[in-house]
Amino acid sequence: MPGRREVGEGAGGGLSRAVEGVRSLYVSTLEPGPRTTQCSGIQQRGDLLVEALASIGELEVLVYTAPGPAAPRGTVEGVLRERWARVARVHVAAQRRGPGGRRHWHLDPLVAPRSHVWAGTSGPEQVAALEAAAGRGFDLILAQGVGAMQPVLVSGAPRPPVYFDMNDIPHRLFVRRIPQRSWPGRLSACVRLPGILWTERRMASASRRTFVCSELDRRYLSSRWRLPRVAVVPNAVAVPPASPVPAEPNVLFVGGLDYPPNAEAAELLITRIWPLVRREVPEATLRIVGRHPDRVPSRGSLPPGVELTGHLAELAGIYRSTRLVCAPVRVGAGTRVKLIEAAAHGRPIVATPLAAEGLGLRDGIEVLLAREPRALAAHCIRLLRQLDDCQQLGCAARRAAERSFDRERVVAALGALIASDLA
Repeated sequence: MPGRREVGEGAGGGLSRAVEGVRSLYVSTLEPGPRTTQCSGIQQRGDLLVEALASIGELEVLVYTAPGPAAPRGTVEGVLRERWARVARVHVAAQRRGPGGRRHWHLDPLVAPRSHVWAGTSGPEQVAALEAAAGRGFDLILAQGVGAMQPVLVSGAPRPPVYFDMNDIPHRLFVRRIPQRSWPGRLSACVRLPGILWTERRMASASRRTFVCSELDRRYLSSRWRLPRVAVVPNAVAVPPASPVPAEPNVLFVGGLDYPPNAEAAELLITRIWPLVRREVPEATLRIVGRHPDRVPSRGSLPPGVELTGHLAELAGIYRSTRLVCAPVRVGAGTRVKLIEAAAHGRPIVATPLAAEGLGLRDGIEVLLAREPRALAAHCIRLLRQLDDCQQLGCAARRAAERSFDRERVVAALGALIASDLA
């Protein structure tokens, strides 16, 4: 089996006749809304995977909906069909909850060897749903995320080759958030961590290939776990037509604020970075765009020039009217699709090294990086004063996006990689 492989390799070639008509089953715990709705980065990644699978043959999907009161089955199927028009058939199954109303897939190895009832997708009904769907005869299964991969592991039924999209390596985010916990929480996290690691490694080992979103993550898994079948599938966006950076002195932050690292970054930007920016550029404005603005602690006492817009269905116009994007994210893992979007729109980016992690953007050329609020504010002030610097940085970021994160190229390359595996 080949070792390192990136989806960009060999993307220009056509698909072999031997693999035309591949039948695929995509399994996910995501419930993406209509295509007109702004969605998270992980949902956009799901769209990319679905498009790649549909490009090499017939595709069916199995989606595990969130536990709790369920929407009518026909409604869920209708929304998924509208979003994924090329899907031949949609299967829907509900997740289950563990005791106390919480799902603990990561505790399974610590509770009992086969205590899979802890996982929302590993109960008997969930496994039966997978086996019923997979029994229709597929050439491959692609599971996006640990929740989708769990029933694949539990099922004892024969199965075709499995591809596992680990995306941003869940245990890395888990570990990075341990220092933010109280000491009882740190102790609990340390007890739980071996189960998370064991589960992720078991999933990767059971897969023909494991997909991650950056070369940084590929090297991490290959060196730490000695996994030979890890491939990079970068997050990607459709690169829009180029537009000039506007002269208006405004700053943009985009991210779902129900995700704690984004809410923490927004609060840092509002309370510690923005006052420094406004002191030097009094006419500057800041827009925080993302669902659940109620999760931002300072929402009730915003400083002058700051707007919490909440969810916006369309972002292209927002990017076109934006002078620069600031992402002071200090906790997280994986690559941030919103920074890829900003780069694709040719907007200069000011970010922490962690926010830009895995994107391969060069500091001072395609992005401006800093760790501390004062240094981040200084970068923003410079760009708000120097339009030429904005244009230069934004154009370089756009070229990087065209080179590495163009959706059409990534979809074609992923389809070609899977097809070559099955040839």
